[in-house]
Amino acid sequence: RPERKNSVAPWPDRRARIISLIRDTGPDLVALQEIRYHDWLPYPAHQADQILDGLSGYGHIWHPAHYWAPGQGDNHGQTCWEGLAILSQQPIV
Repeated sequence: RPERKNSVAPWPDRRARIISLIRDTGPDLVALQEIRYHDWLPYPAHQADQILDGLSGYGHIWHPAHYWAPGQGDNHGQTCWEGLAILSQQPIV
């Protein structure tokens, strides 16, 4: 039986795939879950901002749904927020 590799690619690889998929399909609206903001990473923006850096024509809204205090979860002892984001080619009101 072949050894199963980890199916979760590192964030930079996943981010590039998400950007390509959105760019190739051009949806009017994209809903994203488990979008994280880590204040300890070298890029201080949350993941939706990072995705938008590779796209044009989209606005977004992000709302935190979960907070990890230092020492909780996989946040390297720092704070972390996780929430939902909507990317839209139409104005968000």
